[in-house]
Amino acid sequence: VDDLELAGGNVGLVQERVPAARVYPVPADDELFVEAPVGAGLDAWVLRDAQGRELSRGRFAAPHRASIDVRGLPSGPGLLELDLTDGSRRMERFVKR
Repeated sequence: VDDLELAGGNVGLVQERVPAARVYPVPADDELFVEAPVGAGLDAWVLRDAQGRELSRGRFAAPHRASIDVRGLPSGPGLLELDLTDGSRRMERFVKR
């Protein structure tokens, strides 16, 4: 193993820039609005607390802009897991007031 030589090239991983979904307002009182990233549509969602426990889930009725009722959620930070129509998944942060 003493004669191992690495010649040229990058041995790291290329990090792909993926467009984010838009989630607002932060903090949210009653509704959380979601806009799909460019090139994808909204399919399904899961709301999780800061520890990752599932709070609620559902499917979007509209593919590009929709809202999620957060009135019944406890106050504090959370994660919104989005399944998109292109097969990808996004995690976005939100805060419930």
